[in-house]
Amino acid sequence: MSHSLELKTGALFIADAHYPNHGKEFLTLLQNIECGKIKTPQLILMGDIFDLLVGSSKYLKEKFKTEITLIDNIAKKIEVIYIEGNHDFNLKPLFKNVLVIPIQQQPVLMHHNNQTIALSHGDKYCMRLSYKIYTKIIRNPLVLKLIPDSYAKNKLQSMQSKKICKKI
Repeated sequence: MSHSLELKTGALFIADAHYPNHGKEFLTLLQNIECGKIKTPQLILMGDIFDLLVGSSKYLKEKFKTEITLIDNIAKKIEVIYIEGNHDFNLKPLFKNVLVIPIQQQPVLMHHNNQTIALSHGDKYCMRLSYKIYTKIIRNPLVLKLIPDSYAKNKLQSMQSKKICKKI
């Protein structure tokens, strides 16, 4: 199923912030949007906003409580669309006011000035078969219930030293 939405003039796109380990400015950016210092009619989060955010993890939900609440509060004022990536998924339970687009429902079609634009998190299209199988398994709600929060905590800590910028 593909969504069809209006892309508003002045929309702000954020992609691959990998907060908190590689995008510390993200919290400041959200605070500036929330207080009106940065004005935008629409916020589009293009995936991998967090180093790791899984909706079923109590640990991650608590760790990023401030950021989750801030995003949801912003969505009470302006439209917020969260296009899930490979580091942030099963997010619908976390956000009451945000339109969450799971990877399975991407691309999302947006319309602007009589043009149609397809938006998607890029990892959907350039993954090895083994990684596609892994991501399908890891997004399964039953599998997620079996993974202890200690795994999420350790995984997040291991990402601190990960190089996210590399020559391709």
